[in-house]
Amino acid sequence: MSKLISLLTVAAFLACALAFLALSTAVRETAPAVVEQAPALIREYRHTDTLDELQQLRALERPSRPLWPFIFFLIVIILLFGMVVGTPFLKQTNSLLRQVKRRGRGHGRRAPYPADDSASSGRPIILPPTYGYGPPQLPPPDSSPSATEDTEW
Repeated sequence: MSKLISLLTVAAFLACALAFLALSTAVRETAPAVVEQAPALIREYRHTDTLDELQQLRALERPSRPLWPFIFFLIVIILLFGMVVGTPFLKQTNSLLRQVKRRGRGHGRRAPYPADDSASSGRPIILPPTYGYGPPQLPPPDSSPSATEDTEW
């Protein structure tokens, strides 16, 4: 067991020695090139981009897209929405405007032309005493349909 541990120790020492030798050889070869390039690297690091360079970089990162498809799509959506929703909305607006005109523009003033005589004179509408009680007053049904109804259908 002690032979195995000593053998592993020697192998680890040799591996570390070889790694140190490889690193020192690499540093010896690359150090002069790094020292030569150091001032240029420092200058490039300290360099601030001008506005033109920033605009060129932005144009490379995000190319310009044409605007007309978005405007066309927006117009089509607005027109479709207007066709679907517009008619009921216009009808409702028209009826509200008519109500406002009928009521004298909603400020308590009287309309120039009254819509109903009894409402304009202030007289109450009097209903018969049996109104709302009992069966509705409908005309009696005919026992046989008339000849015109038969020919219509």
